[in-house]
Amino acid sequence: IPFGVIAAASMFGEYNEYTLQSLRASPRLRGTVIVAPTIDPYILRRMRDDGVVGVRWVWFMQNELPDLRCAEYRLFLARLADLDMHVQILLGGERLAPVLEALAESPAKVVVDHFGFPDPQLRAQCPGYLAAVRAADNGRTWVKMAAWHRLGDRGPQLGAALLAALGTE
Repeated sequence: IPFGVIAAASMFGEYNEYTLQSLRASPRLRGTVIVAPTIDPYILRRMRDDGVVGVRWVWFMQNELPDLRCAEYRLFLARLADLDMHVQILLGGERLAPVLEALAESPAKVVVDHFGFPDPQLRAQCPGYLAAVRAADNGRTWVKMAAWHRLGDRGPQLGAALLAALGTE
């Protein structure tokens, strides 16, 4: 029986209706959504019941990042953990490491998107990539091998390095 995961498309922002409609149509699908940290807990639970397994943060183009240690985000991350949902973060370079440090203080599970979105020139030496590999040691963080084509001809090499560092689990 095939299964699938729909990652929230950044171009739709917080408009999650297409994803939710797809999840409701097929119980074998799971998905992520883009929501504000102030989302009503009832709506978040309803999304989870519809097949949502995580919240996606597409932050790689944001100039300023939110303070994940503020009360609003601490509460949001606790709610995600209570619902057994994860945070999927698309951010890379030097900016990813401090975000992963802050997330490590929360109970939430984390999925680092796109290999940690490393600088193609630095590859496996990129600070964000290295932070993602280190974060996986906590047992609540996974690194998603997706969009390797965005890394140019070095994508397959980085994938091999990630598998060597973390294994297939």
